[in-house]
Amino acid sequence: MVFLHWKKIFFIMIILCIGSSIAFGQDETPAESLPKSKSVTHALGDQAIAFGIGTLVPLFHILIDQGEMEAINLFPGIKSTIQFHTYLTNNIILGVSLDGGLAFTPNFNFYWYLPITGKIIYNFELGDIEIPVAFGLGVDLQKFLEGSRADLIIKPEVGFKYKIDPKFSFCVWTSYWFILQIANEDQADYLPGQSRLANFLDITIGLTYNF
Repeated sequence: MVFLHWKKIFFIMIILCIGSSIAFGQDETPAESLPKSKSVTHALGDQAIAFGIGTLVPLFHILIDQGEMEAINLFPGIKSTIQFHTYLTNNIILGVSLDGGLAFTPNFNFYWYLPITGKIIYNFELGDIEIPVAFGLGVDLQKFLEGSRADLIIKPEVGFKYKIDPKFSFCVWTSYWFILQIANEDQADYLPGQSRLANFLDITIGLTYNF
């Protein structure tokens, strides 16, 4: 009888041990199944490259000598961009941007443009979301009909980035183009008193790759 009594106790202890093992085993998650963090802290020398496509919307000209505004005789155009970034700190970035695209007039004459700008970026981080704010300065190479020119371009910019993983981010950014077109006697389309400040709006989507 005593033997049967201890046998029952031993059996109950085995059942309790097995039950406890199952319960604790369900709470444990294998390390490989845990979600990997998308957050990355960048340091001096880290780099990134961005590719994008979008549209360039012509807004208006400001006639500098007259202080007046006039419409830009262009339809919205298409554009692409490639950008190279290098990090100074986790939030401060230097970049170079090469944009290229075309638009056309109501008479179907093509206007080609190729801005090359250097920029400084401050990157605000909100978890998996980043808000880059940038200021760019460079030269805008243009060709229309038989004439070509190179003008100063200023590009303030703001963007939205979502981290897909530690390497890739989906991006949407918009920039405002100020193109200073100084009337120059050496250029084919020269008109006295026709120095202008052209205003365009750039909207682009793309991907950024960090390496």
